[in-house]
Amino acid sequence: METKPPSKLKKQGEIFRNIKEEFVLNNLFEEFIEIEDDMPPRPAHSAHSPVVQIQVGSQTYGCLIDSGSSISVINHDTFTKNKQSWKYERLPVQCMKVTGAFSKKNVRIEEQILLDIIVEGQKMSIPFFLVKKLNSHFILGIDNLIQLKTIINLESNIVTMVLNGKVVSIGYFQEGSSSVIKRMEPRPAKEWRKTKITKGSNPLLTDEEYPTDDDQRPDFKCAELMIEPTNQEPTNGESPFVEKLEIIGNEMSQRLKPGEVSEMIALLRTYEDIFNDEPGEIKNYQHVIEIEGNVPPFKAPQYPLKSHQIEPAAEIIRKWLELGVIQRSNSCHVSAIVFIEKKNGELRPCLDGRTINKYVKPQYECPRKQEEILAMCKEIGAISTLDLSSSFLQVPLHPESCKYVAFSFMGRIYEFKRVPFGLRTSLSALLRAVDGLIPGKYAQNIGAYIDDIGIFSKTFKDHLMHLEALFENCRRLGVRIKLSKCHFLKEEIPLLGVIVSKTGMRIDECRLQAIKDFPQPINLRRLRGFLGLLNFYSRFIPGYATIAKPLYDLLGTKKKWNWTDDHTQCFQDLKRVFGKQLYLHHLRPTKTLYLSTDASTIGIAGHLYQLDENGQPCPLAFASRIVKKHEARYTITELELLAVKFALEKFGHIIMGNPITIRVDHKALEFLNKGGQFTSRVWRWMLFIQNFSYSIEYIAAKNNFVADILSRNPPGSVKSPTPMIYVISSAFSIINKLSSLQDHDPEIQRIKAEIDRHPEYRFEKGLLFRNCPGTSGEPWKIVLPNECTLIFIKMVHEYFLHSGIDKTYRLLTEKFVCSGLRKKVLNVVRSCHCCQINKPGKIIKSRHAVIQSSKPLDTVCVDYLGPYPATTMGYRYILVMVDSFTRLVRLYPTSSATSQQALSAVKNYVREMGTPHKVLSDNGTHFRSKTWIKGLQNLHIKPHFTAIRRPQQNLSERVNNEIVKYLRICAGNRQEQWARYLADIENNINLTYNASIKMTPHEAHFNQVPLRPWAMLPCYEPPLRITMDERIDQVRDNLRKRMITLQDRNANRAPLKKFRIGELVLVKSKVQIKPGIKKTPKLCPKYNGPFRISDVLGTSTYAVAKNDA
Repeated sequence: METKPPSKLKKQGEIFRNIKEEFVLNNLFEEFIEIEDDMPPRPAHSAHSPVVQIQVGSQTYGCLIDSGSSISVINHDTFTKNKQSWKYERLPVQCMKVTGAFSKKNVRIEEQILLDIIVEGQKMSIPFFLVKKLNSHFILGIDNLIQLKTIINLESNIVTMVLNGKVVSIGYFQEGSSSVIKRMEPRPAKEWRKTKITKGSNPLLTDEEYPTDDDQRPDFKCAELMIEPTNQEPTNGESPFVEKLEIIGNEMSQRLKPGEVSEMIALLRTYEDIFNDEPGEIKNYQHVIEIEGNVPPFKAPQYPLKSHQIEPAAEIIRKWLELGVIQRSNSCHVSAIVFIEKKNGELRPCLDGRTINKYVKPQYECPRKQEEILAMCKEIGAISTLDLSSSFLQVPLHPESCKYVAFSFMGRIYEFKRVPFGLRTSLSALLRAVDGLIPGKYAQNIGAYIDDIGIFSKTFKDHLMHLEALFENCRRLGVRIKLSKCHFLKEEIPLLGVIVSKTGMRIDECRLQAIKDFPQPINLRRLRGFLGLLNFYSRFIPGYATIAKPLYDLLGTKKKWNWTDDHTQCFQDLKRVFGKQLYLHHLRPTKTLYLSTDASTIGIAGHLYQLDENGQPCPLAFASRIVKKHEARYTITELELLAVKFALEKFGHIIMGNPITIRVDHKALEFLNKGGQFTSRVWRWMLFIQNFSYSIEYIAAKNNFVADILSRNPPGSVKSPTPMIYVISSAFSIINKLSSLQDHDPEIQRIKAEIDRHPEYRFEKGLLFRNCPGTSGEPWKIVLPNECTLIFIKMVHEYFLHSGIDKTYRLLTEKFVCSGLRKKVLNVVRSCHCCQINKPGKIIKSRHAVIQSSKPLDTVCVDYLGPYPATTMGYRYILVMVDSFTRLVRLYPTSSATSQQALSAVKNYVREMGTPHKVLSDNGTHFRSKTWIKGLQNLHIKPHFTAIRRPQQNLSERVNNEIVKYLRICAGNRQEQWARYLADIENNINLTYNASIKMTPHEAHFNQVPLRPWAMLPCYEPPLRITMDERIDQVRDNLRKRMITLQDRNANRAPLKKFRIGELVLVKSKVQIKPGIKKTPKLCPKYNGPFRISDVLGTSTYAVAKNDA
């Protein structure tokens, strides 16, 4: 007789068998478990849970006998309170989760004990798991009930157990609560199946449905009760396929017309036979595993399963046997099988074929590129995606190949009759088997990537036609489709990691979340994983290669792992860029395609786009990459051509067959269509470019901003300086200890105790502040404790590349104050050995005033520094550009000191900072040439020159000495790497105090306060903000005062210093560099010493000796 289980119970299989009017719990894997999600717990009066008395230590507890619980558990709080008096041993346990009446969430189990208990005078040891928030002290689950051969007599309320070899009958009382452990870690939901209840040949119950009400359930007291699963469908009137169609129809009705919904549902009903969650068997193909040589017998070690995985894994094996996916085997080539847990809790079996794959011949069938499939999305009005059911298991294996894919499970040997996932040739087998699945005449509308199929149509009618042709091929080949994972006619559909809509595509939110949550890499393996996660979506990100360059520089087998603050900033920048909503448009064939490219010695990039009705660009894709070392030595024209070739190669699947306009900001590329004598490398690139229908259009650099940003560091505010002395800069953690250091300072403690008597002090946010009106920076400054003042001064001095006395003092007074601060700064800087041997000599001050400016970008001073040892990028010179009004410095490395290189740097300056009114230079031949003068005039810049033999009029001459000092400090013995420190030197000059303008050049030029290492400290009262016009007036007034001060100083120069015997002095060094060594005296220490004056030989002549002290 058939009966329907209650709706509150989900059948997992056969659970108990009644022998002689008693139920025997005999199978761990087959049980009824209550689903708490569907209905609330049963009321107390309807529960019949037996509870027996047990003794643990000196106390007696009620132990719940729960056949619905898969494990035996103890309340964690009960164990914690009484563990001192209990006898137990801790047992190892795999991390697992359970769900029960104690909570609606999963509870993690991490502890297991072997506990001594006494039941009816019988002492025994039982393993229990510890669970928090349990609503009973003890629960004896089915795992131990089976071991104890438990029999529950429901009529007489007696539990019979075999304890220490003796059969013991125990009377129990009933507890009014529901089953405590309701469900193990989430399992896939299964459709209800009818159950067949039999007793020999006689019916046990009447032919009516099993009542669903708890109060109407019959009390089983019959003999030989057996519950068996059957393969019959539910009798609720509709099959699962119809129910899924109803769900699909309801979803489509919200965006489609009623008639269109009916047509779509009718099409799916017509091909109902191809929709099945179980794998089918593809016809007309059998995959043969080709073996190289002889395969020796082997048996790979098996992977252990967690306790909650055993039952679903066994169910998968049983189902595969029924479907003919596997069969029993006597093969001697036994691999391991791995059950990988999905997000929804289901298990995915995979063959660990590492051993057999060594002998399998490779096959090189591969799917189409994902970019090509996504490029089909053009002028689409309807989108659908399909997913094959267990795609690899639909491909049959040749009978002679089955023995090579055997595996072991629970001590039994099986072999696959279908292609398993994990075989070396699995992908090739699937691609060959479904080779004729895509209809040839609709190949431009249907794209398949492994088992994901996308259908893109212009109209609804075309979409039905495309789907019908595809469904017909599926029926012909015997391919099964998983309806629950299909998406039909939705506004947005997930496909290949992106969300595709009718107008464009964006990154899937779950992928973005994975990027946001990615932890900071701690080794190369994790760094490669992070960059691999980003690479696929790089076409969404303008300037990806440039932004990620510091991380790519870490890759390489010969490089040591050295993660610095630069890499942390780059890592956070990438997360921030990917955190934005990024969108790419679909190609519109009726619109013109445009490709903007640009190149620099850092990277090359391209931007593919079309223009909308308003003339605004609609991006289709971005691409960029870092320039390789040998490519950095190309001429600028070759680099620009390389960028064009790279972009065409990257976007070829979109561009091919469509006319395209290539927009470049390098006029020399117009020679492509005019011929000429080119290098073989250029000829190869030109032959590749000829495959496309293109035209080249020159645009000004200011209109090529997107591609220009992609290939260079993004313009904007100047970066904060990177600490060059990592040991010192990392010691800035002392900032976080200022509060505790103040607490230990006696003077500060005295002020805190009498804070009411000192109105100039305030105690706020755990720190003591002092009011310092009329000073730069914040008006309320943090009081530095005497104990750490010298250490802090030294850290600031070295962090900002050994800044001078005045600059170090100004940096500190922006935020801090202490008694005698300037004197302490003076002592620290003067005692710095590195500063003494690298500082420049005395500069003879010119009595000729420099050319005055009245606003930013009025006059920019330029000059060349060098030559220096050639770097790996071929740089030997530095072009220095200084704004004479704000003193802002920009440094550009060049390969030679020529007019062309200088003009290229000026163009970069114009793009980044704006166009200056005039440029002031000395009278060198590279600045006096017609090329330089005409080039500046083309940029609408007036060239100016200093007086003959008066280079002091050029402000950049004064900055040069400071730059060279910093180069000596940073480069040291690594002089060939001097170019890598230019950004740090530039930032250090721009972000530190300038005595002429009495503020930092960054503040004067951008009206922004620079970021400091102590920016995280609290601020009692922020400084007042002023407008840009007020800032300009302030700078103009400070420059006027500075000029008056210099004139007074020149009029009262100090006399020549006299030395006495015994004084310590530094002697200017004369460095001679041997041929072949990549060094220059310009970057070597300026002085040697210290030496001791041993004798006075004349007015300015002395004898010196080594200082032995």
